[in-house]
Amino acid sequence: MLLSKITNFKHRINTISPFYFIIFYLIFHFTIIFLYTKQAEWNLSLLIHINEKFIQFNIETKFPSMVVLKKEGYDGQFFYFLSRYLYDSEIESITVDSSFFRLLRIGVSVLYGFLPFWFGWKYYAILGILLNIVIFFISFWLFYQMVDKNHKYMAFLYLFNPFSLVSNMLLIGDNFFISFFIIFWFFYIKFTSESNPIKQKLYFGLSILVSIVLVSLKEAANFYFIPLFLYSLLHKKKKESFLFLLPILVSLLWIYVINFFKIHEVSTITHLERIRIPFVDMFYFYSSLIQNINSFIDIFKSIPYFLLLFILISLALEFLNFIRLYKNISDLFSIKVFELLFYFPIAIVVFSIVVVDYEYWLAFDNIFRILAFAYLWNLYFLLIPKFKHFSNYYLFLSIFLITILLVPRYNFKKIGEFIVL
Repeated sequence: MLLSKITNFKHRINTISPFYFIIFYLIFHFTIIFLYTKQAEWNLSLLIHINEKFIQFNIETKFPSMVVLKKEGYDGQFFYFLSRYLYDSEIESITVDSSFFRLLRIGVSVLYGFLPFWFGWKYYAILGILLNIVIFFISFWLFYQMVDKNHKYMAFLYLFNPFSLVSNMLLIGDNFFISFFIIFWFFYIKFTSESNPIKQKLYFGLSILVSIVLVSLKEAANFYFIPLFLYSLLHKKKKESFLFLLPILVSLLWIYVINFFKIHEVSTITHLERIRIPFVDMFYFYSSLIQNINSFIDIFKSIPYFLLLFILISLALEFLNFIRLYKNISDLFSIKVFELLFYFPIAIVVFSIVVVDYEYWLAFDNIFRILAFAYLWNLYFLLIPKFKHFSNYYLFLSIFLITILLVPRYNFKKIGEFIVL
C-alpha cells in the first residue's frame, strides 16, 4: 500500500514541468535568505561572514554598509578578499588564514569577483547569489535532460539539495563545484555518445575546459578524476584517459605555481592535524550531544546530526552493492574488479568524516559539507545502467529532509554581535 503511494507520488512529480519547481526553488531560497538576514536589517553582506579581525587586516577591502561580525566568520570572507586581490588593482596585498589553501581554490574567487569588478564591490553578495543561481539552474536543466523519464523526480531532489543552498548562504564554492560537475558530466556523456566527429571534438574540448574549472574550484575533484582515469586506462580508452588525466596534471602544476604568490597569512590550515583515531571523536561527539539534550529545542537541533549519521550508514552499505554485482569469487579475478574504483570517492568521504576531530564536528556546516562529494557521486551512479538499480535513495531522502530543516534553522540562527561599516 505504502509502496504504491510512493510510486504514484514519483510518477506525479515526473510529469510536472521543471518551470514550476524553479519558481518554488526561488521562493524557498529567498525565504531563508530573508529569515537569516533580518537580524542585520536584510543586509546581504552578512552572507560573506566577515570577521572583525580579518577586515582589520584587509582594511582596504571594506565597502559602505558592510556587515562585520565581532567573533564569528567563515570561508566566504577569504574568497571575497582574494577576489579583491585578483581584480582590484588598488589592493596590493591581503591577509588570509592560509594562502596555500585559499589559492588552491582560486577558481571560486575568480567567479565571485568577475561581476562585482564591473558593477561595484558593494554588490558582491547579491551578484554572487545571482551567479550561483544561474549556473545552478543550468546544471539542473542539464541533469533533467540526462536522467530518464522514470527518474525525473531525482532532478527535483537535486534542485533542492541543501549543499547548494547552504553554499549560497555562506558564499563559498560548493555550489559552483556541484553545478560544474553536472555540466562536466553532460559534456562527457555527449562526447562519448556523439557520432558526428565535429560535435564530438566540440564536446571533448568543453569537457576538458570544465574539468580544469572543477579542479580550480576544489582540489578534491581529483578524487573523482583519479579513479575515472585509472578505469579508463585499464580499459584502454585513450581519449577518456587523457580527459581525466589532464585536470590532475593541471592541479599539480597549480600547486607549484602557488608558491610564487605573496599573500600574508595569520595561521596555516593543516588538515592533517584534525585527523584522529577513526570513530573516536565521532563517538565522543554523539555521546556529548545526547547528554546535553534537555529540551525540545535541543532535540530539534540534534536532528540534522542524526540524519547525518543515517547518511553515513547508508553510504557504508553502498559497498554491499559491489558484492551483489559479483556473486562468484571467480569474478573478483577478472578485469571487472576494477569497477570497485567507482567507490573510491565514497570511501574518501566516509573516511574523512569518521577521522576528523571533535572541534570539526561542533560546526555542522563543516562536517555536513563533506557529504557533498558522496552526494554528487550518487547522482553519477544514476546515469550508469550497471549502478542505477543500486541508487542510494536513503541518502537522497535524508538529504532532502535536511533541506526542509533549513527554514527553521536560518530563522533561529543568531550571528552574535556585529557592526555595520
